[in-house]
Amino acid sequence: MINHNLLDYVSNAASYIEKNIKSELCLDTISADLFISKFYLNRIFSAITGQKLMSYVNGRKLMHSLDALLHTENRILDIALEYGFHYEKSYVRAFKREFGMTPGAYRKTKCELKTTPVVNTNNLIAISEKAIIMEPCMIVKPAFFLIGNRCYVDSTAYESTNYVAEFANDFYFNGRQTIDGRVIDESYYGHVRYGENAHNYYTASVEVQSDAQPPEGMVKLEVPASGYWVFRYVGLFAPEKMTFMDFAHIFGHVYKWFETAGQEPTFPYHFEKISERFKNRPYCELDLYFPISEKRNPEIEQ
Repeated sequence: MINHNLLDYVSNAASYIEKNIKSELCLDTISADLFISKFYLNRIFSAITGQKLMSYVNGRKLMHSLDALLHTENRILDIALEYGFHYEKSYVRAFKREFGMTPGAYRKTKCELKTTPVVNTNNLIAISEKAIIMEPCMIVKPAFFLIGNRCYVDSTAYESTNYVAEFANDFYFNGRQTIDGRVIDESYYGHVRYGENAHNYYTASVEVQSDAQPPEGMVKLEVPASGYWVFRYVGLFAPEKMTFMDFAHIFGHVYKWFETAGQEPTFPYHFEKISERFKNRPYCELDLYFPISEKRNPEIEQ
């Protein structure tokens, strides 16, 4: 694999697709020409755009084909072939799935359609050659419950912060299996409750049903409903390989964003969420949630 950073892969893929929009494109061809594995290319695109790469390709092809439908009298079959669809039926089916109508109906009505835009890399920041972080989106999350192991962290002490990674990995691989009522077995939450003078509490945890009970020695938290700024982090290494320096780079960007956006980061807690682990794959998607405002207690320990 050629030594590009992830931001290059995203930009290069978007440019490649636009330049070859009338060619027959497939995941194998695109990834081979860009010298990146198809697994990584598909995952990166999915993480950034919320859709698989080939869904994005089809969306771009269909968007470009609208001009021919509106401004030429070319047969729909000819338009389909021009944009790399083997059959008219496959083009019509894809068009209807994307826009909710057939190409013929669109040609007659000339109505407004919502199309697939080119991937915008302006909201991506390259933290290193192997990692990027996206500008945040705003979401509202209902109240939920966590059970896990809690430790005390002095974030000014290198030994203490490095210990957190070992603590989290031990819980994920050895501790979470003892918890009944897990909502999603593969998910992981790292909940940070802020204290005074950079003395924080870190809870390595999983989401559980509301009536789940913590095993002896563990704690249960209720995280209240809130709006959140959510930053997505994508890296070409397994989550358990992340170090204190990786998180230092992430939080450097996060706090810089809050400062630039004129936001006051007065939240009493934040949490990190890993929804899926990719076995035997050096790949990580991690979401960081920061409450936008909090009028109630940051958590209720049971």
